[in-house]
Amino acid sequence: MALEFSTQPGCRERHLRRKANNPLFPQAERNISQAQIDEAARLDSEEEAAFFEELRSLLEEASGLSGQVDTEVVLNLKERLDRLYEQCAGLGGDHAGEKQALLQFNEVIMSAIRGAAEGDPMAADELAKEQSA
Repeated sequence: MALEFSTQPGCRERHLRRKANNPLFPQAERNISQAQIDEAARLDSEEEAAFFEELRSLLEEASGLSGQVDTEVVLNLKERLDRLYEQCAGLGGDHAGEKQALLQFNEVIMSAIRGAAEGDPMAADELAKEQSA
């Protein structure tokens, strides 16, 4: 019986595809069942739903901010934004639009951080390192 993988699998299902009959993995891990694939697809789907929920939450929080915001709030948004981008990169399917929107949002946050750090050479150095990363 041939195994049926999704056309655009998430990270768990892709890993099972790599393991299937692959001599680089121990023999016990090479034998993949359709039930394992289905469970991986379910977990990948749940991760995608959680990603969109977190993205919605982040955007709602950001849109509710006033003109003057504490630096910790902005840095927290930046950290969550970075985590969402990483998560988005591992999702199945085409999420180029979401990745582009996250990059644009990141630039807005970085502009705010750069503006707050003006005149502080240490902060400017840290921002340069962050931007290159």
